[in-house]
Amino acid sequence: GAYVSAGSFGKYLKSTFIPSVNSLAGTYTQVDYKAADGSIEATYTDKIIIAPVAGELSQFTITNFWDGGGEVITASIDFNTGILKILPQVIYIDTDYGNCKLFPYNVSANTVDKSVIPVTGTLGTDGVITIDSWAAIVDAGSFGKYLKSTLTKSAASAVSGRKGRMSILDDKNSTPLKVKTDFTLFFKE
Repeated sequence: GAYVSAGSFGKYLKSTFIPSVNSLAGTYTQVDYKAADGSIEATYTDKIIIAPVAGELSQFTITNFWDGGGEVITASIDFNTGILKILPQVIYIDTDYGNCKLFPYNVSANTVDKSVIPVTGTLGTDGVITIDSWAAIVDAGSFGKYLKSTLTKSAASAVSGRKGRMSILDDKNSTPLKVKTDFTLFFKE
């Protein structure tokens, strides 16, 4: 256990683990599921890289989403709800058709929302990121429409942060102590 050899950190009532996007950092495999029938269209094994945005607890970059030639997009996540958002951005540049952007896609209506509405997704308790329905769009039309995409962290980079609450008790009389430091615990899985 942790201890202080001299002095005191003060009295603590509770501490809350603050999750950060550092826990998402790593190499991922992306699987794209066709909107038409839910079948797998493509799997990009160990091709996607997620990295934190410096100084931001809730923003991260995704490099090579859709195996898109190394393009870098930015996403945000609310760790309390597990919901992530990706604003429309360039995910691929085609030599003939130009910028290919990611947009939200309504599967049942077969419509693409080209406004500034973000594509949404979720971070599952298993660490898998699921991107809700989206479309890859160029000015001339669609390169693909997807029911969903999943991003699964590769085993070699499976480090995850855990959030939670804890109480630290004084060993002598079991009274709660107060913790001032916010932190995330990381575990190699």
